[in-house]
Amino acid sequence: MIEERVRFEKFVESGGFKRANKNIIAGRAVKPCGRECEDYGYKIVEYFDHKSLENFKNLMDNSEFLIRCASISPNPKDCTNYFYNFVNENLKRNKSFRMEFLKAIYLNDNVYTLESINWFVETFGYERENTKLLNDPEFKKCFEARLGECIAYPQYHYDGQVKKNLTTYKKLRNDIKILNQNREDGLREILSTFKREKTESDIIDEWLFGTSC
Repeated sequence: MIEERVRFEKFVESGGFKRANKNIIAGRAVKPCGRECEDYGYKIVEYFDHKSLENFKNLMDNSEFLIRCASISPNPKDCTNYFYNFVNENLKRNKSFRMEFLKAIYLNDNVYTLESINWFVETFGYERENTKLLNDPEFKKCFEARLGECIAYPQYHYDGQVKKNLTTYKKLRNDIKILNQNREDGLREILSTFKREKTESDIIDEWLFGTSC
């Protein structure tokens, strides 16, 4: 792992990643620099086109690396050639891996709409895992912790000299406010799909009327 990181640092220092960056942006796949390097893989997954990872066979069989990627990548729905397409087929059938991968999708900061969750579940056949996850009270608590997360507002630097700067700042602040509200609304919609835990009132109703929620 240390050798791979050193190799990647040398690759960056030599200008290799600048060339790779141009290729990825242009929609061309890149290949590993010598040995397959996790640091290089993490860089690739930050882009919206993951086709390069088809060339990283070892990384596509590394469950820890892949679950980490699932938690930091852009919204899978917005990606071209989302890296899950290239995951080793045997690993895709591993029940433990599938559950942890789906959890990572739910906890990814870039995934905050029910539409995005459903897209992943339906596209890659995760209906069974999703049903199980939505009935998991412990994971529900983990997901609830995402409520209130928001993008920080930019620091105010207006000096009163250029009015255009104030207008730009206000627009940016308003855009961030709208985005934060959309994130909060989306997260609450996702949370509403989890199984509701019984309250004391529910238990009393069941006892009195024989009903359940």
